[in-house]
Amino acid sequence: MATIRHGISVDFLMTPKRPEKYRNLAAAYNQAAQRAIEIGANYLVSLQDYIWVPHDGLEMFLEVHDVVPKALVTGLTSHSEKPTKDDIANIKGAYTIFKEPLTSKPEGISWHDVREADLYPEENIKTIKCKPDHWEANWASIDMEVIRDGLRWDEDYDIGVAYENMDFAFRAFKAGATCVLDKRNHAISLPHRTYFEGEEEEIKEHSNRIMYEQKCMI
Repeated sequence: MATIRHGISVDFLMTPKRPEKYRNLAAAYNQAAQRAIEIGANYLVSLQDYIWVPHDGLEMFLEVHDVVPKALVTGLTSHSEKPTKDDIANIKGAYTIFKEPLTSKPEGISWHDVREADLYPEENIKTIKCKPDHWEANWASIDMEVIRDGLRWDEDYDIGVAYENMDFAFRAFKAGATCVLDKRNHAISLPHRTYFEGEEEEIKEHSNRIMYEQKCMI
């Protein structure tokens, strides 16, 4: 464990990919969940992909947890227009793929999160109860009570791509947790699918959608 500025301690956990699995995301979440239990954490925050988050995003998560017990909280995540793939200096860069580290909010919106206006047109409030299949893990926070009750990510989903978040939220919901959308807490994801060649095709080819639909019918 390393301590960085402001007294924040950070663990770097390495989750090896098993030969029979396509990836290791669900396994990595389970490893993080176990570590969170060991250090006595109250919440487990999920942050995926190339993403910018509001400076007070964590505080907003805590505000929701204070009023909604045993909650799975999800924020909005839209996609930016810039930086574009033309701004990439080193696609395999260890610290940044751009010429300079991106420290400011990404520019423009190329895709707007449909949960904000289309799926949940309610006023911009912080505690909208949402369907489990609308709980996104790109920018989210989980009450550790859910984890301590024994819920984990289903590592069957590491055989392919996606839907492990919906499965987790669905089982949490069935066990009594509340899925909450906070539309104030709006993160911006960089258009990373345009950065890495073959990512769009990979998602389609290895999608876990059928497995998720089958599991949720049981």
